[in-house]
Amino acid sequence: MTPIEENGLMLAVFGFASYSTAVHKLEAGDRIVMYTDGILEASNGSGDFFGHDMLCHLLTKTTELSPAMAADSIISSVGQWSGKQDDDLTVVICDYIPKWGESGSHSRC
Repeated sequence: MTPIEENGLMLAVFGFASYSTAVHKLEAGDRIVMYTDGILEASNGSGDFFGHDMLCHLLTKTTELSPAMAADSIISSVGQWSGKQDDDLTVVICDYIPKWGESGSHSRC
């Protein structure tokens, strides 16, 4: 996994926000996962956060699922972890499929 972290501000909401640009070579089968802070900050009855490690574990467990099924599994797992979630839960998962005959490409993030 190669994490790409941004400043955490919602896109296009704040005029003062600035965002960086990165270029990463994608290979067939690479998966891009974007999520809101509600995923990582969901807490259970003991006050423990769901966190980055749990998310990475789930991503590893769901690699064979379609992007939609993997996202549903993550949302469901966070809901079971927290019981009651007050923050937004958004997960977007995209699998990279190169054009025919193309071994890799670049993606701007």
